[in-house]
Amino acid sequence: MDGQRPEHADDGDLLRAARNGDAGAWETFVRRWADLLYGCCRQVFDETRCRSEFPLLIERLADNRLAALSDWDGRAAAAPYLVLKTADLLADRITGLLATDRDAGWSAFERFFGADLTRLVRRRLGQDQDCDDVAQDLRLRLMAEDCAALRKYDGRGSFSGYVRRVALNLIEDILRARDGRRREPEAIRRMEPLERRAFDLIYVQGLTAEDLPDRLRDAQGRRLPRVEAMRVLHRVDAALGGHAPPPRPRHVPLTVTTPDGSEHERPLPHHAASPEDETRGLRDRAAMEAACEVLATALARLPAEARLYLHYRFLADPPLPPRRIAEIMRLPVEDLYRRRKSWEGMLLDQLKAAGVEKFPLASV
Repeated sequence: MDGQRPEHADDGDLLRAARNGDAGAWETFVRRWADLLYGCCRQVFDETRCRSEFPLLIERLADNRLAALSDWDGRAAAAPYLVLKTADLLADRITGLLATDRDAGWSAFERFFGADLTRLVRRRLGQDQDCDDVAQDLRLRLMAEDCAALRKYDGRGSFSGYVRRVALNLIEDILRARDGRRREPEAIRRMEPLERRAFDLIYVQGLTAEDLPDRLRDAQGRRLPRVEAMRVLHRVDAALGGHAPPPRPRHVPLTVTTPDGSEHERPLPHHAASPEDETRGLRDRAAMEAACEVLATALARLPAEARLYLHYRFLADPPLPPRRIAEIMRLPVEDLYRRRKSWEGMLLDQLKAAGVEKFPLASV
């Protein structure tokens, strides 16, 4: 009915009152959405930890006169907006835990991003039978050196966007290594991931036994003691028997004498990628990094409705059609179709202004 007040309109009134110092309005708003917010928190923490983390989440939402919720004008539905904002705050909390309590940080990270990491791998590999192995290798690389790749996040853009960019790059690294190496012997393919990782490090990447303890991690990401790493290598060698492949060839200088008597060195043939492949891979990787960086920065600056639309249209798995997004955002379909061109245009303009031509997500 024309002029009828939307169901969520009073949420906007409550937030405006809370920003003006009305503590009762904020308490009412929190009680109304407590189940949703607590459910978001439980996606990151187990029940015991969630009881202590949930009050911290509410405090962060209320900080600086509800600054985290300042861009919501009450027109879009509150639920998807709160889920999106809460996800940002929980992601920030994970970065803090990774720096101060690595085990708790990784546990929260795995609960929050684990399904997304697996989806990224499956989206990249399709029906490839190695999906599970690549997903496991991706986690091992993220955990390497006390989660160094994750702790390099510098606060620019969203942490979720940063994780996506790092994961995509690592997946490409894993696939390049996989596609460029010799096929694993059947005896190794039947072994556990730890033994297969040791085989890859020694017989594919060319590391020595002395390097192994620094590179092997258990399922929890902990560095293996040297004696245990040697036991893993012993199991690999025992499985190979007398059929262990030679280590991967390296560049070895070879002096060549030309007809005029001069000498020069050339590298022996090896199995590494060609310079052209390396250059192409670096170029593609740089383009993807730049695109993701601009994307994360752009999304953080957009109005709430624009960010919600772009999230569901390009970051959801699977991406939602505009009509479904209009239902979620409680907007008339015609209004969304009219406004989405402006939102997508804003995103494309920022990408192009930064010199990014390759968009790493679904095409707009």
